[in-house]
Amino acid sequence: FTATVTPAAADAPRRLVAPPLPRIMTRAECQTLFQRVVGLAHGGGDTEVSIRGTWTANLRWARNRPTTSGDTIQFTAQITRSQPGKTVTTELDQLDDATLKEAVQLLEQRLAALQADTRNPPPEPLGPQTYLTPEIWDDATFAMTPKDLSDTARVSVDPVVDAKLDAAGYAEVSAATWAIFNTKGLAAHAVATGALYAETVRNLEGTASGWAGRTHMSWHKLDAKQLSTTAP
Repeated sequence: FTATVTPAAADAPRRLVAPPLPRIMTRAECQTLFQRVVGLAHGGGDTEVSIRGTWTANLRWARNRPTTSGDTIQFTAQITRSQPGKTVTTELDQLDDATLKEAVQLLEQRLAALQADTRNPPPEPLGPQTYLTPEIWDDATFAMTPKDLSDTARVSVDPVVDAKLDAAGYAEVSAATWAIFNTKGLAAHAVATGALYAETVRNLEGTASGWAGRTHMSWHKLDAKQLSTTAP
């Protein structure tokens, strides 16, 4: 790692590691990102930004021992610029100002170079819409950590060990963000949580096995210990 430091900034603290990303983006954060993109567009027409974010924590185990664990966060934004009879789109997985600016500039260049299709024009951007709002969010699931998964898996695997059997399984909790905003007035945002637990239990000879698993929006509705009892 190398860096050039001016004398005036020589004593200023510098961050070498980026701050952790949030697990989801709120409606306000998504709208702010949309406004940042709109502020960079100067070629006329309409702008639409579709945002997708996912957070996943997972644990995998085999022979009654953990093998892998992960905690990942990813955000993407699809930017669409359109004028009558033509539209261009790009998708980004980096949302810093420099990347957004470069992406919008390239879209502007591509849009200006396109000829409008008068025979089969692309659909016009949607205006304001009304969407359903299902209950697909659980605060306790969103607050979980990889350690919580590990602790729960251990409680479910201990009886398997006591019964002199082998357990292998996978556990996951997740959250997702979806949002779409455009200059025609379309504005939508939704979040959801999810959970998954699956386990296979075998006898030590490997001649018999059983499986149990379940998915739900709430981790606490899965009852991992009961599933582990069902698998044998």
